[in-house]
This record gives sequence, C-alpha cells and structure tokens, in this order.
Amino acid sequence: MSLLTKKLGIDLGTTKVKVCSFEHLIQMKKELNRAQDNMDIDTLNLAFNDTVTGIENCVECLKIHKGQLYNSYNNFPNNSASDTTTIVLSKIHLDLRDTVRTKVFTLDGYKGVGVEASYFDSDTTFLISGFAARFVGLNLQYEYDLLLAKFDTNFNLIWSTIVDANTQSIIPFGPVGGNIVLDNYGGILVSGSPYVEPFPKMGFAARFDAKTGASLWYKEFKGNYGVAGMYCTNRDDGNYQFIQNWYTKPSSSAIRFNIGIMDTLGNIISQKLIGDKNRNQFCLGILQTFDGNYYAAGTGKTAGAYGIGLKFSPQLDSLWQGYYWHDDPWEWCWIATFRQKPDSNFIHVGSHIDHFNNPAPSKLYSWLLETDNHGCDTSGCNLGREDLQEIKRIEFSIYPNPSHGAFQIKFQDQQSQGYYQLEIWDMLGRKVSEEAYWLEGMRLEVSTDLPIGVYNVILLKNGNLLGSEKLVLE
Repeated sequence: MSLLTKKLGIDLGTTKVKVCSFEHLIQMKKELNRAQDNMDIDTLNLAFNDTVTGIENCVECLKIHKGQLYNSYNNFPNNSASDTTTIVLSKIHLDLRDTVRTKVFTLDGYKGVGVEASYFDSDTTFLISGFAARFVGLNLQYEYDLLLAKFDTNFNLIWSTIVDANTQSIIPFGPVGGNIVLDNYGGILVSGSPYVEPFPKMGFAARFDAKTGASLWYKEFKGNYGVAGMYCTNRDDGNYQFIQNWYTKPSSSAIRFNIGIMDTLGNIISQKLIGDKNRNQFCLGILQTFDGNYYAAGTGKTAGAYGIGLKFSPQLDSLWQGYYWHDDPWEWCWIATFRQKPDSNFIHVGSHIDHFNNPAPSKLYSWLLETDNHGCDTSGCNLGREDLQEIKRIEFSIYPNPSHGAFQIKFQDQQSQGYYQLEIWDMLGRKVSEEAYWLEGMRLEVSTDLPIGVYNVILLKNGNLLGSEKLVLE
C-alpha cells in the first residue's frame, strides 16, 4: 500500500473510499513531494575500493566556502606496502546530493602524503598542511617532512613546499602541520607536533611566504622536559598567540599549558605556565574569542578520559579552566575539535564510552557538547566541576586619547567604591605599568611617563579582568 493510499484512507481490497476535500488532497500531495525531495539526499557515501580512509586526525579539514562543502582526508591502501598513501580533496554540494569535484593528491619522491589542516586564504585558493613520508634507514622506517601546499578551488596545485625533518632517527619521526595561520605581513604560519617521536617531545612552528610558499624559517620548541604539540593563532598586534602542552617532569605524563606570544621571526616575547598541575592533559587547538580573549580545548586522562576547556587573556592571565563529562565523571570522554558560535557559545565535537550504563563498554558514541563563554552548560556549569561566577564587564573610555601622558578613565555607570588595579601593556604583550587606584566616582585621573606608542589599558578588581581599552601616547 502506497503512502498516498494510506493518507487517503483507501483500502484496495474492499474498494472503500474516504472522501476528502480538494484542499486536503493538495496539502497531502505537497507533503509527499517534500518527503520525496528529502529522500536519500542527506547521506553521501564516499568510498574507495580496497582502501581505508583516515579522517579522525584532520580536525581542521572540513570547510564551507562560497556555498560549497570542502573536505580533505587521507586514503590508506589496504594490504599493499608499495602503494602510496594519498590525500583526497573533495568539493561537495551543501545538501550532500553529490560531489562537485574530487582529486587525489600525491607528491613525487615520497611514499605517502597526509593532511591535518586546511585554510582558505582567498576566495579562490586554499592551503593544506600535514606531512610527506619517505623511507629512511636499513629497516625502511618512515620519516616525516612538513608539507604545505596551495590549490585553487578546482584542486589545481599552485605550489607545494617541503621542510625536511633533518633528523637521522630511524624511527617514525618528523613535523606534521596541524594548524595554519595567515598573518598580516604576507606570511603563513604552520605549527604542530611530530607524528611519532622519542622523549623529549617537541612542538614546532614554521613560517612561509604567502605568495610563493618559500620556507622562511622553521623552529622547534622543547621546553624543560618536552612539548606535546603547539598551536597558534593571530593576535591583534601582529604577533602570534600560542599554546604548548608542556611536560613538567622528565619522562612523565604530567602536563601544564605554556601560553605565550611569538613574533613573526619565531622569537618568544613572553610566556607563562597555566592550568592544573600533575594532570595528563592535552589541548588540540586555540582560537581567539569574540571578546578578545583566547580559548583552547582538548582531552585529559586520569582514571578515565574527560574533556577540558580553558580561557585566558591577551596578557596571559588564566580566566578559567573547566572539566567536561558526557554524563558521569570518569565515563571516558574525548574532545577532538571545537568552534565558537556567533552567540559566543563554544561547540565541541568528540566521542565517549558509557562505562556506567552500556553493557558493551567498548562501544564508542559521538559527543556534541555546547558550553557558554564562561565554560558552563545551559544548566549552569553542571558538568562535574566547580561553578564559576560570571565577572561583570565594565564599559569605560579614555580622554583625551591620544594623550601626552595625563588622561582620564571615564565610566558609563557609577562603580562601587574600592581599590582598582590599572595595568598598561605594550603591543609586544609586556606589562609596562601597574598601579592601584581608589575609585569613588565615575572617573579616574591617571598620569604616566611611558614612551610614545600604542598601549592596552587593563582594569581589574581583586585580580578579575573588568575591561580594557587602547591608549595612544604621543
């Protein structure tokens, strides 16, 4: 019996008919058409014979650009040691009804290539980064070199650049690009960590010319006991903000987060360790939030696995760190990637294993987690961690601005009496002044003898960031 027959109440065996109005028939026909139009177009199978596709390590590889869905992933041939591992580039209709274009990318002289990040640097071109693998040593172990390549939107290669790992190690080792940043000075910054490596582990950053792809510099960072990955994003002052997973003990899983500022030559201007001590935790990326701060998220492990998120200011002050479980603590949860929504909330994508309620504890479920800008879920930080009180931001202006050294801070509303801390930071991320002021009105009188330049004025109370404003001294 067809769907239309069921809706009309027709029994073909007895020829009994239920009479409906003409308008009712038209409406049902529209519903049928919608059902038919939606049938089987929300699923698209992309399959290769005798292969294994690897998409789980490329958290930056799915992009929507000019009405098309772009995806990059790794294709590993099965049961063939001589075949080349390839990168598959695909452009797909947003309704998933069909692929627009697909291309397999290989590189002469290498046994395999892999992708872990992509980035649209213009309306007509995009970048991918990852690795190019070659055999080294008597045992023909893989060596990984850093790969950066540029394509147009029809997947024609514009240029590709390889940075040699420059190591004689006979174990799988070498830099893998997992993060791409387009800076304001004609450069491309790639950061990440080696695929496999001995202790001490290291993170790296490399800068390329945005037009030609020429390698400008490559630097490794090892900290005191090793760095388990490095991720970067732009700052508003032309430098890079970075976060590194820092080992705090030799040959140990104890990790804290080293956050800092790096210039376009790879020099670290300032850095600071934040986060809880003696935890096995890893951040998997960093983004600048809409309020001008920075957010990173990833996974921690103790008796189980759990999601983590942390937020810090441009002045490298920790704002908060939260711990997330899907349902119960120690349920085994992972965060793989994250984004900020237009409403300032954070969306996290990962997986979890329900050890408490699932009779098959090895079964893996997908996990979609949304938190607000302070790391709380919609029920108010009910995520197995201590509640965090929201700090009210204060709107203020500086007059005159530009100033010759003496200026006023004017508040829009009356503020509570008390001591307020005023910090001034230069554009290199260095604190150059710090004073305490008693406030009992709607303005503060401030005087400074700092050199001519542009500064950030930060207002705090009891160590909590209340607001910031730019100051020009001339």
